[in-house]
Amino acid sequence: MYLRLRLEFEEDVVAASRGEEPAGHPKEAVVDALAHSLGALHGTVGGAVPLRWMGTVAGGRDVVLRVGAEDSDTVRSAAAVLASYDGRPCRLRVVQASPFLQTLGDGGDGGDGGDGGAA
Repeated sequence: MYLRLRLEFEEDVVAASRGEEPAGHPKEAVVDALAHSLGALHGTVGGAVPLRWMGTVAGGRDVVLRVGAEDSDTVRSAAAVLASYDGRPCRLRVVQASPFLQTLGDGGDGGDGGDGGAA
C-alpha cells in the first residue's frame, strides 16, 4: 500500500491562509514523526512497522511511503493522532492512499516521486 503524507505545522497553515505556498518538510521529519507516533500509539510492535520512502510529490510538500497492506491501518491511525513533532504543534495528513504508486502522482508539478498519474 502506498500512502501520500503531508506534515503540516502551525506556520504552514498560517502561510496558506495568507495565500502563500507552505514550505515542504524534509522526508526525514515525516518518517521520524510517523515512527515516533507509531511507537507511542502501538508500542514496540507498532514502532517496528517498516516504512519505505518512495519519493516526494507536490513540489516536495508530500512524501510517498510504501507500507505493507497489513500495516496500512496501523500507520494511518498513527498519522491521525500525531499532534506535535520536535516540540511544535503539527498534524500528519494522509493526502491519498492507493495500492498503485502511479495514482499518487502530482499531475506533473515538478515532484520527483510521481509521473503525473499515468498508468
